[in-house]
Amino acid sequence: MKSDVYLEFDWEIEPLIEGREVLLAWLSELPFDSFEDTEKGMRAYILKSNFQPSGFYDVLLRKPEGFRWSYSEREVENENWNAVWESSFEPVDIGNKLRIRAPFHKVSGAFELEIVVHPKMAFGTGHHQTTRLISEAMLERDFTGKSVLDMGCGTGVLGILASMLGADPVVAIDIEANSVENTLENAALNEITTMQVLEGGADVIPDMRFDSILANINRNVLTSDMSVYTRHLRQEGSIYLSGFFSADVPIIEACLRENGRSVSDVRSLGDWALVIA
Repeated sequence: MKSDVYLEFDWEIEPLIEGREVLLAWLSELPFDSFEDTEKGMRAYILKSNFQPSGFYDVLLRKPEGFRWSYSEREVENENWNAVWESSFEPVDIGNKLRIRAPFHKVSGAFELEIVVHPKMAFGTGHHQTTRLISEAMLERDFTGKSVLDMGCGTGVLGILASMLGADPVVAIDIEANSVENTLENAALNEITTMQVLEGGADVIPDMRFDSILANINRNVLTSDMSVYTRHLRQEGSIYLSGFFSADVPIIEACLRENGRSVSDVRSLGDWALVIA
């Protein structure tokens, strides 16, 4: 895949924090592979072959009143992008329970668990609030012997964490070939042998029911596919949903109720939310 050409969009955003969160949520609905915070905004990366101008310009037209943003665009070779990303990748610490680090970081004995990921072009390295929210909730629960579906797996972090917590079997699914490739690589890095990784959407979920489903995607995909998720969830099972704003929680809750599920917990971090049902 090293010959693939990416487009890098370098954004300047005002107000910085709120504007970055809004833009990130909207661009995540498009096939952007990853995002990097900068002092003035953020950078967003997408395969040139996946870029659809109509969807991108629809995002620009949705800019809220009072927000200002501008961007520059350039082509970046895959291998060059990876070098830049790796040089800025810092470990993610979740209390003293979990550290998510790259292979070039030193091993630390201060954490109960360490997940090693190659910081490539896949969403879900642990830096984003939504990945952190689900990880923190998972660390509070017993996954021993539980079957788990990681839907929209990105780098595979959540599926790998489930495996480390004793889940078996674990199925990880993503629509992006790069994410599937990266998840397989990261599973091997962490000596995870019980995780099946599939490319596709909700249509490739195996014909089975899971004890837990982890879905860190965006609101539109979650609501569209909720009936499929709940059909694959055991009656007594739990579903962890994130990838949306706190303002969207009522929409997610209503969709869950329509599909026979009751909400047991709602959490937020910044403007982002987690719903457990």
